[in-house]
Amino acid sequence: MMLRMLVLLGMVVALVGCDAQKADPSQETAKSGTLTVYIDNQIAELLQPSLALFQKEHTQATLRTERLEAGDAVLALLSRDARLAIIARGFLPSEDTLLQDAKVSYPMTHIATDALVVVANKRVPFDTLSDENLRAWLVGDRATVSDDAGGSNIRTAICPPPSTSVFDNTNTLLLRGRLPQRQRLTALPSVDKILDAVRTDQSVLGIAYLSQVHADSTVKLLRIGFTNEKAERIYPQHVHLGYVVQKMYPYRVKIHTILRDKINHFSLPAGVAGYIYQNADAQRTFLDAGIVPEFAKLVLDPSKP
Repeated sequence: MMLRMLVLLGMVVALVGCDAQKADPSQETAKSGTLTVYIDNQIAELLQPSLALFQKEHTQATLRTERLEAGDAVLALLSRDARLAIIARGFLPSEDTLLQDAKVSYPMTHIATDALVVVANKRVPFDTLSDENLRAWLVGDRATVSDDAGGSNIRTAICPPPSTSVFDNTNTLLLRGRLPQRQRLTALPSVDKILDAVRTDQSVLGIAYLSQVHADSTVKLLRIGFTNEKAERIYPQHVHLGYVVQKMYPYRVKIHTILRDKINHFSLPAGVAGYIYQNADAQRTFLDAGIVPEFAKLVLDPSKP
């Protein structure tokens, strides 16, 4: 009898120990622990709702955010300061070289598609641009941005600074690596200042992300015609997620989560990243911001522009 009681007592102690271990707040899981998420400053506001949903649903997790430009987020991964980064582009060639030299690779997931857009003063008389003409004008191969009325009045385009992902995507998607003329492409420190300039001056165009300006009715988004990868001519369409998802808009911007470490079930960074692209409510926050959620099912209404 004594032996049986000792065995039972040992089992109880073991079970209590297991429960205590499960309840240990210092033990990280995919749903608990403390994490700083490094976010591309240009999409920081876009990501806040989905991160807030994760925090509300998983009360044992504490999320903090560090806003910085995309290149700095990649450097934070390389220095091992960051465990999860979210940026609005892939790796640049110079960053690929650093990764190869360091012999590291990071799990990357495409979670949503934004778009690089060109905004104009609402009094500008034209509504469309050609991708080819816009690029030729920016690099100095054309005198005017458009042959339409008012095209000759445009003197400059304004973009966020070279340190930003907006500038990186302008270089990659719009300029395709060509150098712009200095007077044709200038910079202001924020999208708010760019929009202020566009509202007050009909001679400037602004460059930003769709998620940053989709709800702003004080400026207009110019429709862009282009030739796609199949050499098909795509005529200018409304700047809307429905045309972005159909690849009928030329400047599509992929947003990625990037993990420093391999995915596992006891990793809070992996849990947060997985929540953002697997949870329906989290994906819906991208839809609410006017962009394309990568893992949501979209039903397009052909009767609406």
